[in-house]
Amino acid sequence: MKKMVIKIILSLTAVIFAVSCGSSANTTTNPDNGGDIDKDYLNVYEDSYSLGYDHGTMEVDTDASYDQIKKQAKYKFSINPTDASCSVTIANITIKGTGTITDVILSASDLSVPSYIKNGEEVSVSLTSTGVDKFKASPKTQKAVYTVTLEFKNGESTKNVDIDITIIPVKIITKTEIENMVKGIQDAAHPQGNYGMTGNGDGGFTVVLFDLTGFTLSSSGYNANGNDKSPYNVKNLKPSPITLGNLIEETETYKNIKGLTIDTLNAQSSVEGKTCTYTYKFKLSSGYALDSSSSFITTTGMKIKLTLNDSGSSWQI
Repeated sequence: MKKMVIKIILSLTAVIFAVSCGSSANTTTNPDNGGDIDKDYLNVYEDSYSLGYDHGTMEVDTDASYDQIKKQAKYKFSINPTDASCSVTIANITIKGTGTITDVILSASDLSVPSYIKNGEEVSVSLTSTGVDKFKASPKTQKAVYTVTLEFKNGESTKNVDIDITIIPVKIITKTEIENMVKGIQDAAHPQGNYGMTGNGDGGFTVVLFDLTGFTLSSSGYNANGNDKSPYNVKNLKPSPITLGNLIEETETYKNIKGLTIDTLNAQSSVEGKTCTYTYKFKLSSGYALDSSSSFITTTGMKIKLTLNDSGSSWQI
């Protein structure tokens, strides 16, 4: 009888063990529940720190008929299970009181978010055309701040995650404004729009004027001819991009733009034959953007080419 009881106990133990192993193979351990077994576990949190402090800022040109979004908001999310591809919808949008624009209420149809998001994937959030329209009456360079609740879904599991997004209607800086900065240079010794340089030549002390009154902005650069001519040529004229940069900074047009900064101290010069090229790169402040014909000045830079005319003139290399 005792042997029979022992056999029954051993058989029950084996059955229980087999059922336990089979169940574990089809479930996931949920660390949020202290290690409890949960086959529908899903964990999501925003992980955008590597995208920079302004990753959640969107800039929009409300005056444009196309290409209205100048900068999209960027995000990353950490998702567990890591192989999940979650469907995403907007559950709620709340305007915060930390912005200077507080009267624009957005709905889910005003924002564009990806339909699916994977673990660690960089994604963009943007305004739809209806969202852009809501900001048309808002002041330029001001900001509206929102908390957007995203619902992530993987199978039957869902997780809500809040992200903050800042929307700024930008002021567009035009090509004409940039051209007027250069045309407006002025110093006490020379006519407006003329850049003067001094050096020594066959005729002694010489001033060379480069006429920038007709300056036009292009990616290839603008060429300004000097008025040097024999015997008033110049020898080994020393390039000085900082001097011209300072004159540009002093113009009324430059001061009135406010959102554009010329990087004068890091301006470059290069000499090829009779021509010396000054290259200036610009930086934009938040809330400002360049029109499409001027955007290159923040990357390759604005080029001004100064060309000597006389055969006896030369640049210092």
